[in-house]
Amino acid sequence: MSNLRILLVFFSWTGITKVVAEEIMKNISINNDVHKFEIQPIKKRRYITWLLLSLLPSSKVKIQPIINDLSNYDLLILGCPKWGLCSPPINEYLNNLKRCEGRMSAVFITFGGYDEIRYLLHLESFLKRKKLHTINRLAIRRSDVKNGDYLKDIKSFCLSIEQITHQKSLNQVQSL
Repeated sequence: MSNLRILLVFFSWTGITKVVAEEIMKNISINNDVHKFEIQPIKKRRYITWLLLSLLPSSKVKIQPIINDLSNYDLLILGCPKWGLCSPPINEYLNNLKRCEGRMSAVFITFGGYDEIRYLLHLESFLKRKKLHTINRLAIRRSDVKNGDYLKDIKSFCLSIEQITHQKSLNQVQSL
């Protein structure tokens, strides 16, 4: 398999999503060149404020500068917690993405409640509007992170990404 240039970007308020991102990094960086960045909002907020903001689907908050030009990457892996209807720091990041066309993406969320599939599909549609092709998605329950039951899902997620991207590379070579 050829090495992929991967940008792993995530937002984590409680640290659960960060644990998942670090495990993804550990698993996918074996055969690839991965750059990992955590989205940092400029202003600190309490959980209740985040929850209220997340009920407005297009709400955004200012974030610290972060790589948003995908021209040097093959794949964007994006992660966040699932709150209400959105993650305002992720919305801000996605609004500022550049040079996405023809790139692949994968998304992961951490969640404690319900409706995680619709949330993943919402993220995927946002990425599609940016001309990114989503090749994989993953939802990890917070309780599974706390008890360690998420590790097999991470391995499967990362292996699937590598298999899909390898197959796409083979198809491109064969079409030349």
